Amino acid sequence: MKRIDESKLLPPAKTVKIREAAAMLGICENSVRRLIDREHLRTIRVLRHHLIPLEEIDRFLAGGSD
Repeated sequence: MKRIDESKLLPPAKTVKIREAAAMLGICENSVRRLIDREHLRTIRVLRHHLIPLEEIDRFLAGGSD
């Protein structure tokens, strides 16, 4: 069996679930879902789940739209 060189793997992205993002932003989960649907927050889809990178939360709070 071939071994994977762990030094070549990317570090895991620091992400939060919708519930955690809502708590960080001080809004309800449905509001976070609306922000995602309106493409104001970018997510990473893993199966049926949305994961929001912490960098994305910071960008949104700073008022960035890029």
